[in-house]
Amino acid sequence: MLLVALAMLALGSMFLEAGDAGFGPPISVPRDLVSPEPHRIPARNWIDQTLEEAALVRAEFGYPIMVTPYSQFFGVQAAINVMVGERYQEVTDEVLLYALGFWGEEEAQSIEANLKDRLLSSPRAKELANFHVPEISVKEFRAKFDNGDRRLVPGQFVHVRLEGFSRSSALAVPQRAVQQGLGRQFVYVVGIGDTVTAHDVKTGSWSGSLWLIDSGLVAGDRVVVDGVQKVAPGRVVKPVLIVDSAAKKTSAAVPANGAPR
Repeated sequence: MLLVALAMLALGSMFLEAGDAGFGPPISVPRDLVSPEPHRIPARNWIDQTLEEAALVRAEFGYPIMVTPYSQFFGVQAAINVMVGERYQEVTDEVLLYALGFWGEEEAQSIEANLKDRLLSSPRAKELANFHVPEISVKEFRAKFDNGDRRLVPGQFVHVRLEGFSRSSALAVPQRAVQQGLGRQFVYVVGIGDTVTAHDVKTGSWSGSLWLIDSGLVAGDRVVVDGVQKVAPGRVVKPVLIVDSAAKKTSAAVPANGAPR
């Protein structure tokens, strides 16, 4: 992030200098807003290198149209290539997402083949490939019902309780019992001999403070709810029954040393 910020700063200085030199219209931005130390504005040869690199980067990416946000994507990447001294040693997430097709499959297919293979082979690109835009959770509901006693009037604010779904024999645990890490969800379960094991779970919908478990648990499993930061797989604990806010009994566990939950 610091490298990208420096590239943006340097790129802004470059465009100020380029405008002054006749490469484009002057930009009416005070220099000290772009670079707080005027003596650090890049030298002319650095500006020339970055302008040449920007043209080369654009060609390698199939000549994308230079409007926002593409102009920032490839202008910053060109500045980074010059600053680092090795082309594409450091690559921004925006450029990797472009190569992954998040900005259009046709655009991604226009990238020079060897460069695209290099970009997509990076560990960061593989992480971004698994990114999914979350669905919006806001939903609109409309209902029609009788108002014979005229208790409701237009413009009145009311509290509404909706019964969204029902599932028989469902397994649910408090949301705080579900742990997340390394791309998986899991819970700690107290097994034979009060020994803790980690069970990968697949979560479904939630109801109040409870999370429905689609797979990974069976009826009768004793799930650690409180004190999860004090347990680990293989550790022996002293299980203590707790009662959640719904007044349903569920199993929890605390360390055998009796540390507070």
